[in-house]
Amino acid sequence: MSSSDQTPADCEVDAFIAGWKVGALAVEVLTSVFGVVGSGLSLWCLLSCKRIQEGMKLQLFLFFSLLFLTNLVAMPGAAVAELWAVQCRQVSAAVQMALVGFYTIVATMERNAFALMAAYRWVAVCWPHKYKILSLRVVVALLNGFVLGGVVILWLTVFLEQDLDTIDVSNPSVYKMGRELYFGILLTPMISALVAYVAVIVVVSIPSWLREV
Repeated sequence: MSSSDQTPADCEVDAFIAGWKVGALAVEVLTSVFGVVGSGLSLWCLLSCKRIQEGMKLQLFLFFSLLFLTNLVAMPGAAVAELWAVQCRQVSAAVQMALVGFYTIVATMERNAFALMAAYRWVAVCWPHKYKILSLRVVVALLNGFVLGGVVILWLTVFLEQDLDTIDVSNPSVYKMGRELYFGILLTPMISALVAYVAVIVVVSIPSWLREV
C-alpha cells in the first residue's frame, strides 16, 4: 500500500463529507478546465493585439498569466490536498503544505494584480494626465513587481516558519500570521478593487457638465 493510501489511526473518515468532496473535486477540475481555456485564449488575444497601450497590456498579461497558472496547477493541486485531508490519507505534511501554499500564493497574487488594475482604471477616469505617467511600461513593471513580489515574500516567510507537527496544514488562516495576511493582502485588495470600480461607475455616471463645475 502506498503512503498516500494509508489512513492515520487518529483520523476518522466521514463517508458523507468524503463523498461530497469527491463530487466537489469533479466540479473544481471542470472549472479549472474552463479557466485554462478562457485564460489561455485571453493571453493569445492579448499577445496578438497591437492596439492595447503597453502598460495596460503588461497588467493584463500578468493577470491572465496568474489565472492560467491558478487553473492549470494551483487550484487542482489544492483541491486534491483537501480531498486527501477529508479522506484521512497519510500524506507528507511538506507535500500538503507545498500544494496549499502554492495555491494560496498564486491566488493572492492574482487578487492583488486585479486590485492594481482596478486602481489604474480609477486613476484613468479621475486623473487622466497622471494615468499617462503611471501607465508607462517601466512604472507598471516596477509597481507590480513590488506588490506581487511582496506577496510572495510575505507568504513564503509564513509558510517556512510553521511547525508542521502542530498545525492544520490545509488551513493557512490558522498559521502564525496567516490570518493577518488573509486580511492584509487578500481581503483588503478585494475590497479596494470593489471600491475603485464603484468609484469609477459613480464618476462616469455624473454628467460631464456637472463634473466641470
